[in-house]
Amino acid sequence: MKVVYGLAEIPTGLQRCIVTIGIFDGVHLGHQALLRHVVARAAEIGGRAVVMTFNPHPLEVLAPNNAPRQIQTLRQKLAIMECLGISSTLVVPFDLKLAQTSAYDFATKILWERLHPQEVYVGPNFAFGHRREGSFKLLREIGEEKGFWVGKIHQVQFRGTRVSSTAVRQALLSGQVAFARRLLGRP
Repeated sequence: MKVVYGLAEIPTGLQRCIVTIGIFDGVHLGHQALLRHVVARAAEIGGRAVVMTFNPHPLEVLAPNNAPRQIQTLRQKLAIMECLGISSTLVVPFDLKLAQTSAYDFATKILWERLHPQEVYVGPNFAFGHRREGSFKLLREIGEEKGFWVGKIHQVQFRGTRVSSTAVRQALLSGQVAFARRLLGRP
């Protein structure tokens, strides 16, 4: 897997890329479903499966006292993504300048102009841009305007629990290590 750090370093040759965007802390079962879908779609069209993620976690910049403890390191996250078949990962530095970027500018100037995705898939709680103003609906509208398709993966559940990084953190903090393992799909 090729890992690119920073927006200025995006290589050419990412034609026909299928992209997903997110933090992916823990790369839990929900993330894995999304990543596997992106890999499968890329294989179907002979394209590349691309992840756009952010480092550090946005709350570490915007509200350091409220930032969640990370389930894994960036290196661990990237290793799991590689095992799932992701072709390229773009690690975007999250800073105050990026935090001020409007949802429209993020989708057009960063996602579209830099990656030219053919398709973009996001999770059920996806939001983006300044103050999380952008929604799945807005991204889909921008996709229609620019010529890329946008899809959403449904929420993954495990025994009635919504699989999320927050649920994994809560399980770990309450000593439910076996349950956290189930949500992660691995130790």
